[in-house]
Amino acid sequence: MSREIFGELAKNLGPAAIAVIVGVRGSAPRHLGTMMLFRPDGSLVGTVGGGKVELAVAEAASRCLASGTSLGLEVEMTGTEATGSQAICGGVVDLLIGYIADPAPYAAAVAALSAGTGIVLAIGLLPPGKSMPGELAQAVYDWNGTLIAGNENATDSASVAAAVASDSGFAMNEAVQRAYICTRPAEKLLILGGGHVGLAIARFATDLDFRVFVGDERPEFVLPSRFPATVMPICGPYRDIIENFDFGDSSYIVVATPSHQSDLACMEALMGRGWKYLGFVGSRRKTRMIFEKLVDEGFDRDEVYGLRAPIGIDIGAETPAEIAVSILAEIIAVRRNSAFVDSIDQDRTRRRT
Repeated sequence: MSREIFGELAKNLGPAAIAVIVGVRGSAPRHLGTMMLFRPDGSLVGTVGGGKVELAVAEAASRCLASGTSLGLEVEMTGTEATGSQAICGGVVDLLIGYIADPAPYAAAVAALSAGTGIVLAIGLLPPGKSMPGELAQAVYDWNGTLIAGNENATDSASVAAAVASDSGFAMNEAVQRAYICTRPAEKLLILGGGHVGLAIARFATDLDFRVFVGDERPEFVLPSRFPATVMPICGPYRDIIENFDFGDSSYIVVATPSHQSDLACMEALMGRGWKYLGFVGSRRKTRMIFEKLVDEGFDRDEVYGLRAPIGIDIGAETPAEIAVSILAEIIAVRRNSAFVDSIDQDRTRRRT
């Protein structure tokens, strides 16, 4: 969501306010570094959790926009006040409401993310209840700590590294009162096979902030009219699609072609290319066959058996839509570094035997 907010700010449509969660005590609706954008016309992008938190933030953002100020905000929740789709109980959330007038740092962030470079936004902090006129100090760094835009601070480099290394992508430096929010380039989801399951995955994944690509050798299965407008269909031999695709550690790949032979060809071409998630749809027998063939061909046994196959969480899914949900649930768990991933992998081992 931060990528979408940066994109909106880069449009230079006038003043805006951003809310950033910078502290959590107890349970909370969203994680540290979550952002929400407010404009004077009432338009919003993102969410900091709904309920009392969002109502308080919206009111504070309105004040900031009217006065051109930034402020720190604390919202305390109790069970009876927890309303909204992601209510919390007994938690306290600290937020920064930052007045934004200069789009330049955000335009630089968008340019870097579009080029495939992860960025860290450094922004000044204010304690709850404190305010100041105008914007807070802002800077944009790449993941190596190189300043891209904005106001550099001599102590930022270590904090940038801490944000990049953090599971949450967030760090704070109390000494200089700055928060650091790490944003990855848009994650890519490549679906090889545009049949019923591939189509269902593509439709659901467009709402999960992925750049979705669907590749198939059969032209009728990659007609643009079959998919949401943001999905990018690719027609051609599977090996050519793989050869020309720009992989990286933000890439997720689902292999769901119509045959064992094409699944195997895809896996052979994908091994060793670098990705965050790779798996294929298949039965226990098909999984064993492909694994044994890959090992016989000389691929590293540990890497082969570390692949996610059979793909998806075992929830008894039968229809293409249900199968898509089971697969995307697993992908979300991997994306979020969920503790549940170990349980999913252990269950997968059971399903292979």
